[in-house]
Amino acid sequence: MKQIQIEFQPGVTQMFSDLMEAVRHVVYSGRFKQAEFAAALDVSPSKLTRKLGGDLNTTVKDLEAILDFSGDLTPIYYLIEKYVQSGGKPLKNEIALKKVGKLMAELQKTMAALEHGE
Repeated sequence: MKQIQIEFQPGVTQMFSDLMEAVRHVVYSGRFKQAEFAAALDVSPSKLTRKLGGDLNTTVKDLEAILDFSGDLTPIYYLIEKYVQSGGKPLKNEIALKKVGKLMAELQKTMAALEHGE
């Protein structure tokens, strides 16, 4: 089995709320004209806008065309960080932050109990 190494900047899942937001970023980042992306997908610019806006379904074929045309792998990095790097579970930072939040709540309860002499 051949292994590949992928190097990318972590934090993509903090930049984008979902895969489609990462795809929209690629299209609307200004590196290419929207009409060029539409041509790569063989659709009109208005249809591309409707696809990216959620009014029409965006297919895997559409995603491949966007990645092929732009060369921008941000959506792939989003998926890697969300599913591969985290094992499909919340990232360690998110888990740690939740634990800190719970500990803070417990600490506040303890402090309040001490103030009231309990």
